[in-house]
Amino acid sequence: MEARLTEEPIKGRANRQLIEELARTLGISEQKIEVMSGQKSSKKTILVKGIIRDEVFKVLAKKLEMQRSQALKDKEG
Repeated sequence: MEARLTEEPIKGRANRQLIEELARTLGISEQKIEVMSGQKSSKKTILVKGIIRDEVFKVLAKKLEMQRSQALKDKEG
């Protein structure tokens, strides 16, 4: 998965933003999300606690579809 962040990768700001966005999208506490590896890399392994993997994928797929639909509507005018 790829994420676009607005924060600079300085002092963990980008990681913090990633955790905040994932928590908001998944509807869970930020404390349930952890960067397991790649803290200083653009490629990361994320651990999400308290929600099953299939549910994570389902929620993220739904959000992606909503964004695509909105982009198409915006493009069509």
